[in-house]
Amino acid sequence: MNNLLQVPPYVTAGLIDAGTLVLSLRYSAAVPVGIAVGWWATRHLPQRHIDAVVAGLVIATSLQLLLG
Repeated sequence: MNNLLQVPPYVTAGLIDAGTLVLSLRYSAAVPVGIAVGWWATRHLPQRHIDAVVAGLVIATSLQLLLG
């Protein structure tokens, strides 16, 4: 419910428009795949491997944000 309350200010600020909605719909199909992979990983991989993957993804995302 809290996330729905954030939508109007984002629309007013121009952060949500038709283009971002199209991207959201396009990538929403990946959500169930990500959930399934996460469930599988937590059941079949050691925690240290999951931690390493998450750390790598955080570093990659941080670099992408910093470097543009």
